[in-house]
Amino acid sequence: MTALVTVNYVSAIVLKIKLSKWSDQITNSNNYDKNNAGKYIGILERLFIFFFVVINFWEGIGF
Repeated sequence: MTALVTVNYVSAIVLKIKLSKWSDQITNSNNYDKNNAGKYIGILERLFIFFFVVINFWEGIGF
């Protein structure tokens, strides 16, 4: 459970901090993301990679 929380929430916070210098440019030029689709896609991507590593299915990460 700790690993899942870390994968989902802590990594999202770290990415947000790392990408903050470009966030103003993104929000000013693109107002189409009203339903936070990118947020949910990022969460799903991190979960898929986590589970592929746990079950030792390295080909799934590349796919």
